[in-house]
Amino acid sequence: MVHLPEREIPVPTSVSPEAQAALSMGRLGPPPREYPALDDVAGWKAYVAEADGFVHTMIGDRTAGYTGTIEERDIGPCPLYVLTPEDARDDDRRVYFDIHGGAWVLGGGELCKMTAIRSASQLGTRTWSVDYRMPPDHPFPTPLDDCLAAYQLLLEERRPEEIIVGGASAGGNLAGALVLRARDEGLPLPAAVVFNTGAFDLTGSGDSWQTNDGLDNVLAGSASPAMAIYAGDHDLRDPYVSPLFGDLRGFPPSILLTGTRDMLLSDNVRMHRALRQRASTPSCTCGRPPVTGASWAWHPRTPTGSAKSAASPSATGAPLPSGLIRPPLRDSDPRSGAKTTPSRGSVRSASARPSQPQLMNARL
Repeated sequence: MVHLPEREIPVPTSVSPEAQAALSMGRLGPPPREYPALDDVAGWKAYVAEADGFVHTMIGDRTAGYTGTIEERDIGPCPLYVLTPEDARDDDRRVYFDIHGGAWVLGGGELCKMTAIRSASQLGTRTWSVDYRMPPDHPFPTPLDDCLAAYQLLLEERRPEEIIVGGASAGGNLAGALVLRARDEGLPLPAAVVFNTGAFDLTGSGDSWQTNDGLDNVLAGSASPAMAIYAGDHDLRDPYVSPLFGDLRGFPPSILLTGTRDMLLSDNVRMHRALRQRASTPSCTCGRPPVTGASWAWHPRTPTGSAKSAASPSATGAPLPSGLIRPPLRDSDPRSGAKTTPSRGSVRSASARPSQPQLMNARL
């Protein structure tokens, strides 16, 4: 145990003016409060309503400045939003599959739509966002099931090399779990994955959960209750619950975004290392300024009409890739002429490993 004396942490002058402004605002997330007891369903629903209401008040109605189209589809268990920015070309078939964050309990409904608007506006490409069901009524595996159902629908309309999956925080967790689940069920995998300060280890063993508590301007305190109500009776080390502990071989090329004040910094560093060592996956960790990755999503002045907003990596010191690497055809791809269904957490064949990757013409 290490005891640190109380001290003041100044806003660093080494970062951009935008990052300094965000840090100077102090806490951007909902006011800290204790989580309800795990069996207090009414208490959790009240917590969700309060926290989501705070965020909605802070960010406002982002549909007002959005000039593209929003299509709401009913995919059975939950809604799906399909957004097409005004400047999206008709011949551009790329789709960003966006999974919203919110500690597995927040960010649904209208906030899911607001998150999708932000992503579509920044990226300038078609965006799918699934409003997956969440605890307390729908713990694991229901949220992952909903994400998989939406991904399967997307595969009916797009080739896998035209799809990039991404998510922030809990959405990053679900993005990682979705790739593992899709692989294990014999589905073709997306061209790449974007993790924005993802949560990959629900045991909470990462050091930054403690060292950055109080520095992170969105997260605060222990997230163990949210992790517990999401996981339910399932093992926290289950790869579909904590992707860090999964068999990552064959994982698509990935980008991980985090910051030095991010409570999820350890999760992202460890996931990056696991992808490089256990999966031989082309990946990079983009170190944002000390602002946490999630704070850009909460920033009330983050614009929604430009791909060069404060929330895009190019504005925060992390270069956007000129191209994303497309893995070779996997044996589950309909165009490869074969399909096998492995046991959970296994790898189907060595052909799933990247070999002589081609460049995908996708600039996100």
